[in-house]
Amino acid sequence: MKITLFALNSSYVHTNLAVRCIAKSLTAHGFSASVKERSMKDRTREILHALAESNADVYGFSVYIWNRAAMLSLAADLHEIRPDAKIVFGGPEISFEDESFFSSYPYVDNIIAGEGEESFVTYCTKFPPRHTIIMSNPYADFVHTGILYDEYPPDAHSGGIL
Repeated sequence: MKITLFALNSSYVHTNLAVRCIAKSLTAHGFSASVKERSMKDRTREILHALAESNADVYGFSVYIWNRAAMLSLAADLHEIRPDAKIVFGGPEISFEDESFFSSYPYVDNIIAGEGEESFVTYCTKFPPRHTIIMSNPYADFVHTGILYDEYPPDAHSGGIL
C-alpha cells in the first residue's frame, strides 16, 4: 500500500513536522509513506499533479487554518482523478468537526482527530467505515522520536529551509 502525507505550507520557509512524525510512525510499522509539501504560493495544477503522480492508495492531508479552503478544493479535485484512493484529513483545523462535515465534503473518507502517529497506523491496518471520525490518544513517545527534519527532508518542490 502506498501512502502520501501532504502538507500545504503558508510559505516556502515553512516545513511541516506533523507529516514527518506520522511518516516515521508508519515506516516503523512496515508501511511505505512519502511526504509531499507545497506552498500556498504554488499553482494548484502543479500541486494536484504531484499528488496524483504519487499514485497513492491513501492520502493524508494536514489541515490548518491557513490552508483549509485550499485543502478541501485539492481533495475534491484529487478524488475526481483518483476516486478509489482514500482521502484522510487531520490537523488542528479539522479535529473538531463532527459527522455533518461529510455531508458537505463527501470526497473526504475519514478524519483523524488529534495526534496521528498511532491512529494513522491503526487506520492503515484496518480501514474504518467511510465517513467516520477516528479519535486519537496523545502520542506519548514524541519525546523519544525527536525532530525528524533530517530523516524526512523537504522535497525538491517544497522550498523548505532547514
